[in-house]
Amino acid sequence: MRKILFTGVSLCALALAAPAFAAAGGQAANDDSATITQTSETNGYASQNQPGQFGGSPTGNTATITQSGGTSDVAVQQQARDGGTYDLAAEGTQTITQTTNTSAQASQEDDSNYAKQNITQTSNTPYGSTNTSTTQTINAAWGFSNQQNATQQNNSGATITQTIGLTAPETNTSTSGSNTQTASQTYNTASTILQTVDGDTSSGNTQTATQYDGVSNASVQNTSGNNNTQSSDTENGSGNIIAQNQGASSSDDSQTASVTNGSNYNQINQTQGASSVGNNQTASVMNGSTSNLIEQTQGASSVTNTQIASVNGGTSGAILQYQDNGVTGGLQTAYQTDGSNNQIGQYQGNSLNVAYVSQTGGSGNIALQNQGGTYYTAAPGGTVEPR
Repeated sequence: MRKILFTGVSLCALALAAPAFAAAGGQAANDDSATITQTSETNGYASQNQPGQFGGSPTGNTATITQSGGTSDVAVQQQARDGGTYDLAAEGTQTITQTTNTSAQASQEDDSNYAKQNITQTSNTPYGSTNTSTTQTINAAWGFSNQQNATQQNNSGATITQTIGLTAPETNTSTSGSNTQTASQTYNTASTILQTVDGDTSSGNTQTATQYDGVSNASVQNTSGNNNTQSSDTENGSGNIIAQNQGASSSDDSQTASVTNGSNYNQINQTQGASSVGNNQTASVMNGSTSNLIEQTQGASSVTNTQIASVNGGTSGAILQYQDNGVTGGLQTAYQTDGSNNQIGQYQGNSLNVAYVSQTGGSGNIALQNQGGTYYTAAPGGTVEPR
């Protein structure tokens, strides 16, 4: 009988040559999964860390935290933060669910492409939870095809903050492309949504914010680059603010904002920077009550940009549209239907611009147009006056 003696070197060689086996459950060897569940905790704390791979190899890691029936619980998730110079991962999923959990805090961070971040925070009664916060960050200079989703219900003083791009104090001068940010707040009061896609050459990103049945809430959306889309919708509330901002030298960007069945003192502010081309702004207040304001601004030296605003019903409201000096080929359209004592002010600089106003029904409504002279301004419920 022949005996075969394997040396340490030959054993290592066999190990390296052998095919890799899949992890349990059919996952790839680097598809880690972590789960934490906490019930009826006070000041509970849950943290999960899954480092990425140097060079950006896909990891497909999954992290899940569930906290229910607690008070002031904190959930933290990190993926791909291993301290390497290029610790970028891909295809990871982070999920945090906090229910009937007052003053809950949830935070997610990832350096990734094709990543998904999901946070849900709910209470059983309207405004039943206070100072709840959601923070989601894709902290990568070249992040693309990432998804951030956040939902809050029945909160007071809550915040949702979603960021794609390098976080402060770093400045992202690279591309963030085809990313999606979605945030929703229902039955919230004095709450805020802040969505930011950083990067001078970012393109194809989508931001969506919705706030329903709330009071004194605000949503703010910021992008730079081209072919970006911002959408914000507020329904059945009062004292709410929608602010949408797109940077200078952008092209083919779009902003859409609507207030439906809003009672009093709602505002829509849309801004697009200087030297932009082919951008669109659309805003509407439907079935509003009193002192609602739409203000649209497009920067100097812009070309072939469009502004459309419409108001149906309501009193003492205002539409203000402004295309700065040097604007060429701009189009401003404003519609007011029914209502009373509403006002429209339009300003355009330079040449080949078109301004159009339609007012139907109602009483005491005013329209002002100026091409190359005075810009009009007003606070909600105030008089449209020259700036």
